[in-house]
Amino acid sequence: VPGGTNEMLSLVEDAERLQGGQGARSVDLLGFQTWREVVDHSNTDDGAGLKVFVSLVDKYGCRELRRILGQVLPSPAEGAVAISTGHKSKGLEWSEVELFDDFSVAGREISLEERRLFYVAATRAKHGLMVGAELADAYRK
Repeated sequence: VPGGTNEMLSLVEDAERLQGGQGARSVDLLGFQTWREVVDHSNTDDGAGLKVFVSLVDKYGCRELRRILGQVLPSPAEGAVAISTGHKSKGLEWSEVELFDDFSVAGREISLEERRLFYVAATRAKHGLMVGAELADAYRK
C-alpha cells in the first residue's frame, strides 16, 4: 500500500469506536455519532468515497481488518500486489493495473475532476489495464 496503512488503521479504529457508541477521531469520520450514520452516508453521492470501506468493515469486521493491515508491506516487493487509491497512485507505475468499481458512476454525469483521476489511475499501467466494460463505457462518453 503506497504511503502505508496508518490512515486505513485510523479508519478501522474509528469504525470500532462508532460501533461501540464512541465518537470518531479521524477527519474522514469526524462528526458521525454511530456506525449506522456512516453506512447510511456511504449510500449517498456525497458519501460514495466511503462505500468500499463500509463494505470491508461489514464483510470482515474491524478485528480481521486490523490483522490483515498488520501484515501489509510498506512498499511492495517485486511481483507483489499493490493496492492504492487513484490519488496515491500519482507518479507510480505497475506492470498491470486493475481499476475496481470505486470509480463507479451509476448513471450520473462524471465531473472533470473524476475524469482526471480516472486518467491518472489508468495511465499507471505499463503493459496491461483491466477495467470493467460498464466503467470503461461511462468514461468514454
